[in-house]
Amino acid sequence: MRAVSWIALLGITAVLSSNVPPNVPSRVRIGGIFSREGSDLAEEAFHLAIEHVNGNPNILPFTNLTAKVRQSDRLVNQFGNIQNACHLISKGVAAIVGPTTSTDVKAVYPVADGLHIPHFAPFATDPTLSQNPNRYTYLFKMSAPDSIQSQALIDIISHFHWSRMAILTSMTDYGINGVIELQRIAIQRNWVITHVGRFLPTINASSVDAREQLAIIRSKGVRLVILNCLANYARYVLRQAAELGMMQTGWAWIVTDGVTAIEGLYEDCLEIPPHLIGVLGTRPTIDQGELYDSFRESFSDNRLAMASKKFQVNHHCEDQFNMASVMRTYDAVIAFAAALHNYLEDGNNFTHPNYSSRTCSKNDTQKWENGEKLMKYIQNVNTHGTMNYINFTKLNTPWMTQYDIVNLGNRGFVKVGEWYEPGKLDFFTSRVFFPGNTKQVPLDTNLDLSNYTLKITTILDEPFVMLTEDKTKKGNDRFRGFCKDLLDKLQTSLKFKYEMSLVPDGQYGARDVESDSWNGMVSQLIDGRADVAVASLTISYERQQYIAFTKPYLDLGLTILMKVKEPSRSLFAFLDPFSYDLWMAILLAMIFSGMCVAVCSYLSPYGYYGAYVQRENPHDNSADSTKSLMNLYNALWFSFASWMQQGADVNPRSISGRIVGGFWWMAVIIITANYTANLAAFLTVARMTTGISSLDDLAKQTAIPYGTVKSSQPESYFAQADVDPYRKISNFMMQFNTNVNDTKAGVDKVQQGNFAFIWDSAILEYAANKEPCDVQTVGRLFGKMGYGLGLPLHSHLTDIFSLEILKLRQSGYIEQLSNRYFTGICDKDKKTSTEKAGSQMSINNMLGVFYFLFAGFGFGFLVMLGEWFWASYKESTSSKPESSRRLSWCQAVRRRLRATSRNIQRCGCKTKDEYNIGNNDKRVTLNQHFVGNREFPRAKYETVPQEDFQLGERRRKDPRTNSAGNEWRANGPHEVTNTVSVY
Repeated sequence: MRAVSWIALLGITAVLSSNVPPNVPSRVRIGGIFSREGSDLAEEAFHLAIEHVNGNPNILPFTNLTAKVRQSDRLVNQFGNIQNACHLISKGVAAIVGPTTSTDVKAVYPVADGLHIPHFAPFATDPTLSQNPNRYTYLFKMSAPDSIQSQALIDIISHFHWSRMAILTSMTDYGINGVIELQRIAIQRNWVITHVGRFLPTINASSVDAREQLAIIRSKGVRLVILNCLANYARYVLRQAAELGMMQTGWAWIVTDGVTAIEGLYEDCLEIPPHLIGVLGTRPTIDQGELYDSFRESFSDNRLAMASKKFQVNHHCEDQFNMASVMRTYDAVIAFAAALHNYLEDGNNFTHPNYSSRTCSKNDTQKWENGEKLMKYIQNVNTHGTMNYINFTKLNTPWMTQYDIVNLGNRGFVKVGEWYEPGKLDFFTSRVFFPGNTKQVPLDTNLDLSNYTLKITTILDEPFVMLTEDKTKKGNDRFRGFCKDLLDKLQTSLKFKYEMSLVPDGQYGARDVESDSWNGMVSQLIDGRADVAVASLTISYERQQYIAFTKPYLDLGLTILMKVKEPSRSLFAFLDPFSYDLWMAILLAMIFSGMCVAVCSYLSPYGYYGAYVQRENPHDNSADSTKSLMNLYNALWFSFASWMQQGADVNPRSISGRIVGGFWWMAVIIITANYTANLAAFLTVARMTTGISSLDDLAKQTAIPYGTVKSSQPESYFAQADVDPYRKISNFMMQFNTNVNDTKAGVDKVQQGNFAFIWDSAILEYAANKEPCDVQTVGRLFGKMGYGLGLPLHSHLTDIFSLEILKLRQSGYIEQLSNRYFTGICDKDKKTSTEKAGSQMSINNMLGVFYFLFAGFGFGFLVMLGEWFWASYKESTSSKPESSRRLSWCQAVRRRLRATSRNIQRCGCKTKDEYNIGNNDKRVTLNQHFVGNREFPRAKYETVPQEDFQLGERRRKDPRTNSAGNEWRANGPHEVTNTVSVY
């Protein structure tokens, strides 16, 4: 009977073989890389999927898949897995499935990509693998990137109204990159991530040590922790957290699919450790595919009986292990088979990859000729899977991604919710348990300080901490000041109690290099004798290595305090605002302005003198009395009076003269304003100058000693500096021992005279604003820093106080305190008295004014030229009708030019004897002619009849030469009644 069956089977095989297309291979190899660490269920799923394909006549009916498997010694083994991939390729595999971790996938992918071998990653979720579609072309991710899972985590956190958290990850690609999107979204939502810790994974997971990072998280006061690592590490990290008291009531832990979807968190089918109960997590949804039921049933077959025992040993561990990673491996084989089926069905030729065992060591290895085309078929695959429908995006990631929200109970992870897409979350809150086996939702931070009584250490330092004048007050009531008010405000908000006391040694805190020990308030915090240091404690790098600081409640810097000295007075101090060359330039500009005004008066036809010289009618002497109103003397007086802003007796009459004067007035306004402002600044600086205006000035001299407070941050600041002038100042203070014991001693020493005190700007400004107002701050701020509250290193109170201080700063409360304590009755200008409030102005500073002034002069002269043309035009158009001659415009211009020219030529000349022309006398007689005070011989002129007399033409006969002179002729009968002067 059995022989008959074999004969029948051979017959069927022969028939089928005769129908096999020539391009279809009978066997195709597919490789798998798995880890020996943990169970072998992923490898078993790999074989089960191959068996499913080979037994399904609808998938590759003429081709069988053959498995080639390599195993790695441990879960993360980059070099070993590269060797495994090279070995599989040498065996002619057409695709590689695995390894598990993102780190190993990144190591193996270059080998597959270089030879065009398709590569399937069942569980690599590193987001960097899915960011660039052109980088990982041959890599097909069966799991969604962690950036999608981060969105699910964000919705879980929002569901419980948490906004403060800490993140702890392994120092791997999966651990670090898996929470990048979570951090980005948290920052966008203004959530607080108090700490991002990373621990170093070890070859042996039991050797991992995350205690240091866990201690830091605990000190931050946060109670929500996001853990992103693989399950085998999470097992020991959570055990260490339990040892530190971080897995009890009041805490919340959320883990990722590296913990929930990969075995290793606990021993299968054994009692789950109590400290793990209540952990929340996300895992890929596994019951959405059509092949899910058949896959689960396959685990009851005899071939997988040993593997399936892990699911069915007894009822209480039935759900302890999630098969997500196993089913992703199964679906990877299904996806490859479906793509290969379509590839062959379309008639494409298939040749097996043919590479030697030394392929990976060669540089000129040929790429698999079918690899690129097969890769495109995989990208377009559409088929049913176990977890969901299998198809890929352009980034070679699954189209469909859903997560179950799971909660670890006594029987393993229990589904308590579902996540479909951002903002769409179904949660069954009543079924959730948190650490401590409680249903009460914990707070994300421990802000309840109602049961705390804090020990506060402080130091006397006005105005921050001072003693009250009432000596009967005890305890906290005996203190007052800026820091006391701030502490009371924090107490009101946070509901804690405190006991305030002075530091015994009266020091802020400095480190002794030889003994490596601290003193002052810093020592109190390190030794645990105080919980908080509330004082004017400077935040510094050196201190932060030993204690913690809150956010600064006050920003400040270092400055210098010196005594105010009355300066010696100079008789000519009023000239200091302007330099010598500027004074000379102003004086010359004044003179030149006066000259320009005089020129406009002389030459303009509308000026005082110009109108008289260029008058049309020479008998019109109406302007004789005003012609000299704007002579050179009066013009200079006008310019000077304008400078002094007093006003002159006479102002220019012509438009050109007024333009020149107007531009001079504008220049005077600018010059006067600059002088007034600079004079006030000079007098202020002169009143409070000390001769030292900066730290450099202080370091360059030795006449005035200087110092700071012993064992303080400024002392360390100068001692650690390697550049001048800081190093020089430190050497001076050490050599002459000029440092004082406290701030009050430093201020008192300054008031006694001949001492400069270097200290925090806030305190020195307070001292400068107190009576008797005899000290002042000098120079600009340097060594910018801030005051903060000091706490022990890793104190969980640090973030609580920091958040409250930020609120107080934002609300304006800190500014109110500053105004109350730092605003005094003294002159506030002293705060920056030596910041060179006034500097002598030179001609370069006022050069623009002079350019403006001379441009105005030029414009005035252009206007004067226009006045000439306009006056000539008016003369040519207004000539009297009875005139025998009518002047043209050009003749009118020439007449004015001749009149002006003759006047300029005769500058300084005048006639004392005049022409006397009588009413009845028919003759004209010239009596005598003078030039200046010198009398010339009388010239004898011939007499002419009056009717022959004509203005403008004169004929003279000189008896000494008998030469004909000019002869006066009349245009017509004239009755000459006036005395005519000769010009």
